[in-house]
Amino acid sequence: MDKSQAVNFFVFVHGNHGHSQDWNKFETQLNATFHACGSILWILKSSHNQLDTSIGVMKGGQILAQEILTEFRNIRALYPSNLLNVTMCAHSLGGLFSRAALEHIFHSDNANLIKNIRWVGLTTISSPHIDLEFDRIIEFVLGILSLLRPLQVSETSEMK
Repeated sequence: MDKSQAVNFFVFVHGNHGHSQDWNKFETQLNATFHACGSILWILKSSHNQLDTSIGVMKGGQILAQEILTEFRNIRALYPSNLLNVTMCAHSLGGLFSRAALEHIFHSDNANLIKNIRWVGLTTISSPHIDLEFDRIIEFVLGILSLLRPLQVSETSEMK
């Protein structure tokens, strides 16, 4: 095993009522790309919430964190000193689980396990990260409604 070569670890997390197989096309493309250039690739398509996504964000994040930490251990068994580049990609509820998982990973007793790791990024697709208060929702809806009002056009075709 080449100790100077980084391990590229991708974590894919599906959304509400999704399945780990939802990420198969991404896995195929990554395999083709990374293997073509001789890079080490490790992929985790999370399956922890396939049967039940109603467990709550914090619990889902905790379970996902354990799944990721298990993979860290598996990677370290084969590549004990290699740099580990970690990229997470999540859809919808999976994005919220991923953020919660990162909190568990960094705020637990995993210092030895997470050393020599470079966090490349967390990309979420259609994940509801904004927490809007009720009055802000009303303000938003009223703003949208004001945009939908019929435009008034003068006799000279100028908008008012």
